[in-house]
Amino acid sequence: MSEQQVRLVPGVVPNNHGNTVASWVLVALMTVGMIVGAVGFSLANLPLLVIGVALMVIGAVAGFALKKAGHGQGGAKTIERAKAKGHH
Repeated sequence: MSEQQVRLVPGVVPNNHGNTVASWVLVALMTVGMIVGAVGFSLANLPLLVIGVALMVIGAVAGFALKKAGHGQGGAKTIERAKAKGHH
């Protein structure tokens, strides 16, 4: 008979449900960019469409940069903020 080995997840998994500065900035900029781009597309306004796409790209870059800076899920700044609020 074979035996299965169980491996536990190391440490505690963050329980903030993605509620981080990085995620909020990413979602906000992507949403605004999508709305601006959709309005630009609907009105056949190329500059407005380009601005919308640019906002979406900026949102993706900003979210990634904030995550790398520790403001994302499991990041040092996010954990520090949670401890200050008494969540961890």
